Amino acid sequence: MELKYEDIPENLKYTPLHFASANGDAREVGNLLKLGSSEIEAKTFQKNTALNLAANKGHADVVRKLLAAGAEVDTRDQINKTPLHNAACWGHADVVKILLAAGADKDAKESERGFTALIYAAGNGYSTVVQMLLAAGANTEAWTTDPCTALHAACLGGHTEVVRQLVAAGADIHASAEDGVMPLHHAANKGHGEVVQILLAAGAILDPRVGPCTHFTPSSMAERAGHLQVVAMIREEARRRATSVLIARYMPSFTFMKPKTLDARIVRKCMECLEKVSSGDYQRFK
Repeated sequence: MELKYEDIPENLKYTPLHFASANGDAREVGNLLKLGSSEIEAKTFQKNTALNLAANKGHADVVRKLLAAGAEVDTRDQINKTPLHNAACWGHADVVKILLAAGADKDAKESERGFTALIYAAGNGYSTVVQMLLAAGANTEAWTTDPCTALHAACLGGHTEVVRQLVAAGADIHASAEDGVMPLHHAANKGHGEVVQILLAAGAILDPRVGPCTHFTPSSMAERAGHLQVVAMIREEARRRATSVLIARYMPSFTFMKPKTLDARIVRKCMECLEKVSSGDYQRFK
């Protein structure tokens, strides 16, 4: 059964413009606006304007009409969410594009958890919206009260493409709040192997320790959660890095020696050492 405006309880404080905007009825919105724009900033019981409602539902044509009629682009609801928050949260890329072009505040925070539009989009895996916000210069280092950044949120959700976008945009892969949790911890704990690979390739620290006893590393968290493939990835990367360090440190010592001065025993010892590192206990080598 189709809901009619007359069926909406009066205490919700919906105007005909709210109703038409929420339903995406661009023709009716146009007709109402012709009668006058006095209700364009009217708010429902949750402090939503017509633009908030249209953006939340992804009604691009309605959003255009409301903005053209003078609607406030950064109007806020009862938890200070803007139309851009609403559009980004639900992945409405066409609406996000319109709002950004109209000058929407790309770094505005809502008051419930401190989310920005970028954090909403990243946490929900909307890569197209993320790319739009990054191109507009959205702050990648904004924190929520949880606390997390857009990269934390993307890693937690296992959104590989978004993680790749954020890393390429220069997001801090070592961002950590008081709890010390970094993006790699989230990815490892959830078993998101592809995300872990992206972070490792970007040079993520392998053993940042967090928790009250400072003994939780990404590897230990993955192991506790049963993600053994992730554990193997991290350990292999640790061995690779340790080997690279030793090669860089010791290979020049005999690479540039004259052949006659090379001591076969020293060379053999170096190679044995490198072999141990690549297959042994990497944590003993600092």
